[in-house]
Amino acid sequence: MGEIIRDLGLEGQIRNKETYHGRIDYLISNTYPTLLFAQVDNVYIWMTLICTVWLGMIGFIDDYIKVFKKDKKGLAGRFKLLGQVGLGLIIGLTLFFHKDVVVSDRMSKVNAFEYVVRHPMQN
Repeated sequence: MGEIIRDLGLEGQIRNKETYHGRIDYLISNTYPTLLFAQVDNVYIWMTLICTVWLGMIGFIDDYIKVFKKDKKGLAGRFKLLGQVGLGLIIGLTLFFHKDVVVSDRMSKVNAFEYVVRHPMQN
């Protein structure tokens, strides 16, 4: 099952037929292990998961329209852009207002590379 593509004899054409199966597999293979093994109380983990699922859903809706509605245009560009801007606002506001987001003052005073070299990781 995939997007209906006219056969023009192009080499990369066949590869694009299974795009939406790959997206679902990617979302599942990244989301479940993250929920199982990551520190789910960490705000950065949740932002990463939200970004992955949010953008994956935009892609899924686009592919759904292309495959099942048989509309070659897919999701309108303004809706894709609206979804991306909305996600950017959510992530930006979370980074700005969440109490667990830490911005280190030491990094602004010292070159980050020199800091890492001089202060190796400590357990």
